[in-house]
Amino acid sequence: MTVDKFNCLRYAGGMDAAHYRLEESLGFMTITAHRMLQSTLRRRLRAAGLELSPEQWGILVVLWERGGMTQDELTHVFCADKSSMSRVLALLEERGLVERRVDADNERRKIVRATQAALAVRGPGFDTSAAILRGAVAGLAPEEVATCLRVLATIKDNLRDGAA
Repeated sequence: MTVDKFNCLRYAGGMDAAHYRLEESLGFMTITAHRMLQSTLRRRLRAAGLELSPEQWGILVVLWERGGMTQDELTHVFCADKSSMSRVLALLEERGLVERRVDADNERRKIVRATQAALAVRGPGFDTSAAILRGAVAGLAPEEVATCLRVLATIKDNLRDGAA
């Protein structure tokens, strides 16, 4: 797909119904890529014997990377609503993969942490997700992937800050 300067105007709000092309829609392309990545991850995690949803896997990855976090912090990281995050955390807690403990500094808050039991899924989960991502970016130069990540981060920041 070739995107010229005129087509870029459509991404920035200059599009109209008469000139709309689905394959040039940032929204359509990101949501379909997301769905494809998510369904592939769900299928491959299951094939690896890991009964985790992509959401559950993502939460574990963030907890391993950043350590304990509150439910509100996780909700912010994943741009999720509180009730959805609560349900996913409850499922992970039932399976013994996370625990919620009262924060020593603030008894009204609970800190979510990955448990020792969660370490059993870490290696196979990372192997599975890395293989998927390698396939997803096949044919792209590392600079192109880095640009894509920067652009998506900016879009997220713009939407989070209410600029859209």
